[in-house]
Amino acid sequence: MSRFVLPMLWREARGSWRRLLLFLLCITAGVGGLVSVNAFSENLRRTIRLEARSLMAADIVLRGTRPPGAEEKAALAELSAQGAQVVASVQFVTMVRTGGGRTGGGEGVQLVSVRGVGDGYPFYGTVETASGRPFRELLTEEGVLVDEALLLKLGVEVGDSLEIGQRTLRIADVLVKEPDSPVQVFRLGPRVMMTEAAAHSTGLITPMSRIRYSTMIGLPPQADAAAVAENLVERLKDSYVRVDTVERAQPQVTRFLERLTDFLSLVGLAALLLGGIGVAGAIRVFIAQKLDTLATLKCLGATSTRLLAVYLLLAVLMGALGSLLGIAFGFASQMALPALLGDLLPVQLELTLPWRSVGEGLLFGTVTTVWFSLPPLLSLRTIPPARVFRREVEPPSSPHTRWLAPLRVGVSMLLLAALLVVWQAGFTHVAGWFLLGLVGTVAALYLGAMGLLLALKHLPKPGNFSLKQGLMGLYRPGNQSAAITVSLGLGVLLLLAVFLVQRDLVRQITVNAPENQPNLFFIDIQPQQVQAFTEVLSEAGLETPEPIPIVRGRIVGMKGEPLKLSSVEDDHQRRHLRFEYTFTYRGHLEDGERVLEGSFGKDPNISGAQVSVSDWFAKQSDIKVGDRLTVDIQGVRIPATVTSIRAIEWTNRRANFSFVFLPGVLEEAPRMYATAVRVNDLAERTALQKAVVTRLPNVTALDVQMVYNIVQSFMDRLSLVVRFMAGFCIAVGVVILLGAVATTKFQRIREVVLLKTLGATRGMVARVLAMEYLLLGLLAGAVGAVAAGVFSWGLVTQVFDGQWDIRPMSYLIAWLATAVVITSTGLVSSLDILVKKPLEVLREE
Repeated sequence: MSRFVLPMLWREARGSWRRLLLFLLCITAGVGGLVSVNAFSENLRRTIRLEARSLMAADIVLRGTRPPGAEEKAALAELSAQGAQVVASVQFVTMVRTGGGRTGGGEGVQLVSVRGVGDGYPFYGTVETASGRPFRELLTEEGVLVDEALLLKLGVEVGDSLEIGQRTLRIADVLVKEPDSPVQVFRLGPRVMMTEAAAHSTGLITPMSRIRYSTMIGLPPQADAAAVAENLVERLKDSYVRVDTVERAQPQVTRFLERLTDFLSLVGLAALLLGGIGVAGAIRVFIAQKLDTLATLKCLGATSTRLLAVYLLLAVLMGALGSLLGIAFGFASQMALPALLGDLLPVQLELTLPWRSVGEGLLFGTVTTVWFSLPPLLSLRTIPPARVFRREVEPPSSPHTRWLAPLRVGVSMLLLAALLVVWQAGFTHVAGWFLLGLVGTVAALYLGAMGLLLALKHLPKPGNFSLKQGLMGLYRPGNQSAAITVSLGLGVLLLLAVFLVQRDLVRQITVNAPENQPNLFFIDIQPQQVQAFTEVLSEAGLETPEPIPIVRGRIVGMKGEPLKLSSVEDDHQRRHLRFEYTFTYRGHLEDGERVLEGSFGKDPNISGAQVSVSDWFAKQSDIKVGDRLTVDIQGVRIPATVTSIRAIEWTNRRANFSFVFLPGVLEEAPRMYATAVRVNDLAERTALQKAVVTRLPNVTALDVQMVYNIVQSFMDRLSLVVRFMAGFCIAVGVVILLGAVATTKFQRIREVVLLKTLGATRGMVARVLAMEYLLLGLLAGAVGAVAAGVFSWGLVTQVFDGQWDIRPMSYLIAWLATAVVITSTGLVSSLDILVKKPLEVLREE
């Protein structure tokens, strides 16, 4: 058998290498997208494992929103007695100001993220400074380290002074890297590092301040960190602190990146499956071109089994070779992902090509090739030897047969997608939803494409010759209009949907609120500072809005029973119950609030405190009207009855609260105030912030425009990464288009030659081809744009609870851009058809 198979295999590979090249590109593009993300994800996990201790700077860390209590202090004292080292640190957000740098250009205020670290920090890793000097020599009671961004924003330099709270501190150096810097998605302001003692001396750390406390524990070399941590978790199971270890912190540090890479991996699988569709189409048309040759070989004694072995082995070899090329391409392209993610990465990646990613790419690519090649290859068994004598009079296939091939490809794609997704993501809800979404999306795109093609087919034929021939070209036997439409439509869907969702989310932050809504918020105003704050606003010519009282506390009882965090099984619910919430009190609803259940107002039949809760908390905690909650405010426990549940429009630029107490309960509790004003001019906003912070150093100002810029930057970064992966889908679609053009050239050449014989010029033929590709591009763009609109509507309205806004211009641009890309690509790949001479084909006949 090998005497026939191997020589035949060599002749086919040598004689059809141009067609097989496009076959290779389909697999290379699909495998490249998958390997790129898998290798990047594996490198990230490996680096995290190697640098896990540096990412924490300690063996164990206790985190909370209040200083360690008696229970935590007792546990820490026991560990210290056993030889452990303990270092405390605090983090908070505040305003810094400067009266001008030595260069004379710096004068303003800036929101910053401050961190105060104790002696002994860090246990693992190093703090890097721009000068290279040891940070402990620079970090003194008078000196701080700052991000370079702060120097640029304030126009100051190393050696200048910053006023933080009640202190004036000198910029000792630029902070380049700190070992336990977490993944900061929305960091409010540049980092400022100082000693813990200096942080306390600023006067900004008070019982009502929003402070995050961390206690770092360095264990002796002989200690079992996992056992110590497990003992702490059990001992502090009802405490409101979180116990983090290397193992526990790793998922928290990388959760965002893990979800992102999981999503990108699934997108890579989509690109691979689309490549499989291209393979199926290329093989089907390739076999169609070989029908006469195969029939002749059968007349000479070749069996269907031997012919199937030749082309199946050819598919395996091409799949393996395409996978190897895809692996190389994927390794090269993964280098772009760290640059796209930028400072969202918590570590400096060392990019390698993991053997697991190589193996998976080779396996997935080869299996996908063989899987999608089998349906058209199995048709070799049905080729009759007599075809060589009666190919011109063979009856056309029945409608049922024409539908069978796409159905086989669809079922094959579903089965293979299920296997690959389960292999890649396991039996998870995310994998299940992705598979369901992929099947639904591809089915919708395919049915939409077929529906449009069917509608176009039954339209009256236009009088224009080029348009008529281009329209009929969409139904040419062996054409892959539906497959190309699905692939390119999916790429358009990904690109356009990302843009639409990003635009709608940012619009909700910046435009959704009325123009008279405040854009500058002031928080942490102490009761004794309300009068001084009012005077500052009056001097600026602004009316003083009513200050909003804010009381901080925790939920310590639910439904009349004490809350034990250890008894809450759901991790997500336990995490929310561990929060320290902000409460307020008032007797009226604000704009953007509406009552869903109960009644907002004091019920005379209920004694004691009464509270209204937000719908999300009620749903999360299974709270209903009439249930009782107990809150702890600075050690005082207050039971309250839930009298109403409210829906809140969180994007209304107001101070929204999940818990609103009715008046008469919290007026005497320790509290601070917040308020908001609207100042349209940027210079006036900056001047007002400086005036407030100069007189009231502890007050923090939040500029809505600044928050918008942070969100915009983050959304831009994410959309860039997703566009990068969507580009693989577009690349696969273009490759399928090139394959469709190349593998149907034998039909196109005959048509072009016949047109030329009948007097058509090259320009006329070029217009016919251009019209066909233009119609195909318009079809793919329309299907993708409609699908993107539906997809973005679902995300914005159902996932993000936003308001979807249709912008026809975005869809029009995407539609036309798709048409231009497909038309230009098709024409460039068809240039050799235009120069084919009629005599060459006539001689073949």
